[in-house]
Amino acid sequence: MILQGKPADQDNIFHMKRELGDVMWYWVTACMALELDPVEVISENQKKLEARYGEQFTIDQSEVRAKGDL
Repeated sequence: MILQGKPADQDNIFHMKRELGDVMWYWVTACMALELDPVEVISENQKKLEARYGEQFTIDQSEVRAKGDL
């Protein structure tokens, strides 16, 4: 909502709540199918994001990444 400039009204928040539930279901199902520990997946993601953004997220860093940064 924020990045697309949509208001954080009740309808949009309700929609996001439902979409986040879908994302969570797919994520947990993928972790189980791949026999991955969800805590380790989160830890690896934190490390990746800290290396990419440091202390603060910027749009430029999200669009212009180092070679091999997935």
